[in-house]
Amino acid sequence: MNLASRLDRLRGGRSSPASVPAIEQSVDHTAMLLHGGMGALATALRGDVISAGLVVSESRHRLDITQADLAGLSNLPETHDKPAKDWVYIDTETTGLSGGVGTLAFMVGVARFLSDGMLSVRQYTLSRFADEALMLRDLTAWIGENATLCSYNGRCFDLPL
Repeated sequence: MNLASRLDRLRGGRSSPASVPAIEQSVDHTAMLLHGGMGALATALRGDVISAGLVVSESRHRLDITQADLAGLSNLPETHDKPAKDWVYIDTETTGLSGGVGTLAFMVGVARFLSDGMLSVRQYTLSRFADEALMLRDLTAWIGENATLCSYNGRCFDLPL
């Protein structure tokens, strides 16, 4: 039984919305990537397979940003009086919203400004619990000791994970 049929059954036989084919196609595509193994997932994410359950993608972007723009960003409490090269932006996607035991960050995105004016973005995608420690070690090494972490939910959610 496909996803559209399951959703129709849950709705009591009422017709499904027009978006169901797009959702079904997305679910089928994700299942195909996971069934194809980490190589297929790495290809789709333009990343590298680091281990049997971890893909890391990295890209660099030139931003049209001036020193004045950076000065405006330094008004954030986290970045005030700290050099832009030390700012690391972080966001997590997790298996739950409560934090604590059983909550796993299965996707982590980080970004930082480089001395050449580029923005470096790194994304970690985890497909199995066994590779969480490897992801956290690599992430910690990439962030470095002198980083100033910036996150929308940082103090209450992202960083405690």
